[in-house]
Amino acid sequence: FKNNIPAGSSSYRYHRYHITMMYLVLLSILTIHSAQGGWGYSSSKNNGKGKGKGNGNGNGNNQCTSTETETITGIIYADNWFRFWFNGEFIKEDPIEFIPHQGVEVSFEAPVCGEYTFAIQAQDFSDDITGLEYDDNCVGDGGLKAMFSDGTVTDGNWKCKTIMYGPNDPEDCLPDYDPDYHFTPPLCKYNTDETLKGRACRSEYSDYSTEWIDPGFNANGKGWKKATTFTDDVVGFGVRPSNCTADNTGNW
Repeated sequence: FKNNIPAGSSSYRYHRYHITMMYLVLLSILTIHSAQGGWGYSSSKNNGKGKGKGNGNGNGNNQCTSTETETITGIIYADNWFRFWFNGEFIKEDPIEFIPHQGVEVSFEAPVCGEYTFAIQAQDFSDDITGLEYDDNCVGDGGLKAMFSDGTVTDGNWKCKTIMYGPNDPEDCLPDYDPDYHFTPPLCKYNTDETLKGRACRSEYSDYSTEWIDPGFNANGKGWKKATTFTDDVVGFGVRPSNCTADNTGNW
């Protein structure tokens, strides 16, 4: 994945990867290290080794003592809505809960030295009980895509956890279940036949730690897994999404 674009890159066009999954409410986080004289874009497990800029070599093992900050900008797209935190500080909320879909610009100050934690809560628009969309006619699929001027981009290095998921059994609760039909809103949303609606479908809710947005939070616990990525050529109506849920038990 193209997650080593130097800071200050003038274009976002290289970042073509979505985190996409079937969810109602999703938590996603990424922690990386900045590097002396540059930026480390790799996971903190790799000690921040990454591609640097300027006179730095991008090796996170070098001692960095600067107290300066730098402005990072970015664009976040979520189907349908998101909240974003950086290093535990709330930065931005999507101003539109449902449609039209949009990319939202963000800007924040980041330390030249230290750890970066990007945290995004995203949710798909659906019924709280059935987990279905459009009057219990369609199964929704959420998507998240974010890219930042320091080179950070949503990809398989992110960790995610689904805290509200549904319907949990579309094969059983939707009459005449057909994935090609029920995952394609232009086909299913106009149904008015009550006998074909998924009124019996239900959603699952999972506990989570309120500290998940904080720097240093351990996202290796139960219920957290690596995000699944899809290219722009794949995402869209009718594509059955992945489920960003490993083991939704415990308060993680």
